[in-house]
Amino acid sequence: MNQLKHVTVISLALVIVALALAGPAFAGPKLVIDQSVIVYTEPIMEGTKITGEFIIQNQGDADLEIKKVVPG
Repeated sequence: MNQLKHVTVISLALVIVALALAGPAFAGPKLVIDQSVIVYTEPIMEGTKITGEFIIQNQGDADLEIKKVVPG
């Protein structure tokens, strides 16, 4: 029984070390936008220029590169 306990402790220690060395499963940049929709309270006529603001954050652990922005 004592030998089984010893093997279990060693196995658990090896798993912990392997997980620590592997790092996070989803490493890389992570784009987060504070809101995905801007709501206007009045009707907008065709051809009217409108503006809006939103915050883009990188909550990942690598640089986020924004290479192209296209209005939709």
